[in-house]
Amino acid sequence: MSTAWSREEAARELVAILPKYVGKFAPSEDPWLYHYLGLLSDDASELFDEIHVRFGTCFDCLEDWHSYFPADMETIGEKTSVRLGFAPIPVKPLPLSHLVEVIVLGAWFDPPPMRDLRS
Repeated sequence: MSTAWSREEAARELVAILPKYVGKFAPSEDPWLYHYLGLLSDDASELFDEIHVRFGTCFDCLEDWHSYFPADMETIGEKTSVRLGFAPIPVKPLPLSHLVEVIVLGAWFDPPPMRDLRS
């Protein structure tokens, strides 16, 4: 049985555990997990496992994992490729605030479509 979390509690707890997976960061207004914090697939999987244990959040409905987190090996050379004019890896934005909402509701749901302004 999961505990009901307020947005403030969930955000505070999530921000406290994130550095283990993304290193030290200053929470911006609403960072995207891959695009701004650099969270890759393996670390994201471990983070979501910790969220499940800590908050009781269910991620069974998260079917398209790699649309939000590219595999670690896919990102090798991405910055150089982008500088050479190639498109960045197509990854859907996943804002930290959405993950907080998922924790509060207790189960994964897809975020609304967002435009990646990097390209």
